[in-house]
Amino acid sequence: MRRRRRSAERKRDSAQPQQIDRGYSAMLDCVRMRQISIFLIALLCAMPAAAQEKLILDSDYTTIGDDGQVGVMAMQLHAEGVINLLGITVVAGNNWLPQEVSDALKAVDRMGLTDTIPVYAGARYPLVHDYKTMTYERDLYNIGGSWFRRPEPRDDELTAPLDGFAVKAKVQPQHAVNFIIETVKKYPRQVTLLVIGPVTNIALAIRMAPEIVPLIKRIVYMGGAFEVRGNTTPAAEMNIWYDAEAARAVFRQPIEQVFIPLDVTNTVPLNKATFDKITANKDHIIAKLLLASGFARALQQNPKATSNIYDTLALAYAIDASYATEVAEMWVDVDTNWGPSYGHTLGYRDPQKPAANHLQKHKVVLRFDNVLQALRRSAHAALAGRGPADEFPLRRWPVVRTPDIDDLKEKQRNHEASRCSRCDCRICLFVFNLCHIHFVFFRTRNRCSLQRTPGEFRRQRRQSRLQHRHHAE
Repeated sequence: MRRRRRSAERKRDSAQPQQIDRGYSAMLDCVRMRQISIFLIALLCAMPAAAQEKLILDSDYTTIGDDGQVGVMAMQLHAEGVINLLGITVVAGNNWLPQEVSDALKAVDRMGLTDTIPVYAGARYPLVHDYKTMTYERDLYNIGGSWFRRPEPRDDELTAPLDGFAVKAKVQPQHAVNFIIETVKKYPRQVTLLVIGPVTNIALAIRMAPEIVPLIKRIVYMGGAFEVRGNTTPAAEMNIWYDAEAARAVFRQPIEQVFIPLDVTNTVPLNKATFDKITANKDHIIAKLLLASGFARALQQNPKATSNIYDTLALAYAIDASYATEVAEMWVDVDTNWGPSYGHTLGYRDPQKPAANHLQKHKVVLRFDNVLQALRRSAHAALAGRGPADEFPLRRWPVVRTPDIDDLKEKQRNHEASRCSRCDCRICLFVFNLCHIHFVFFRTRNRCSLQRTPGEFRRQRRQSRLQHRHHAE
């Protein structure tokens, strides 16, 4: 019995050091894990936050038009920390430059970001396409659409918005072109240029400092009309038409460039229901400005009226490229030959690259996700003054598909039975009478029939007269 007790005591005594060693090692492991956790937390805290999208907004600014709406949304996104709006550069386009600068200064003043977002005055005139030539085109080709301009007034003849001129915001002494050059060099391959007006400022910056070309991260445009009719002339969109030479100079540069053309803006309408939600707070200054706009007057006359959304889509794409649901890559160029096709944006697809050695391939957005959830969060907060966008139910806009050439042929076949009262000729689609010259505009994939030469038009008129004379006999 005594031997058994002694052996049991010996086993118990020998097991105690092993238990102590195991407990000590477990405590050391716990301490090590805590040290590693503290180190990882400190490392994560020391890491920089996700980089914001650095933007320069280059705009032919208006009080509350397309450009003004983008300005409000961009400044709201800047205040929320979604983007870093480095500055607003103003270029002549929608109006004369002094009026646009005044509107931009008041917008910054209105948003309370005077000390954060600077405003720079840029190009006063296009490179070549001057006002006298524009008025000549208006009289000769009866152009209009989105462009109308009175003769240039004095710099002090400015029109104030409803809430008056800017009080705190002042235009920067540095020219917009120099600001673009300096900022791109300061943040190489980090700055996105959001160009929602004519491209004059960007062209001048590239001409003055060509070394910035590889330093620009990308350029996002609202501009161009590739496979649809223009909004200023039958062939051209306003921003490109206003300074086609500047647009061609920039489009041919090896920079990542994305186009939000009329091809996609025509499919994203704004209707009365959404407009009423945006202007629900009638006491908010933004709502007052919108209610005094031309679209508000159009809704009063016709509640079913709609307006296409233009520049806002470019801002949405700059924030999140996934909004684009259909993107085509094209070799892009601009027609700078003076005439009815001046400013027409040309897009060649891969099987048709006759000038691949001279042109650059860019992205052309053709369809868009019309939900725009990210912009709703900032737009409703800024425009409606009502709190988060969750108060407003999401709605997917119906996509209005632009008819292609097969649709046009089908319509022509449906009209074969239609006859003119004077003769036996068919009724043509999209007939324009410009200066007594009959232009027949069919949308094709790569070429607009408005690009015919004067000789072709004369032959067409002569054949039409002979046909009329033949049928009359």
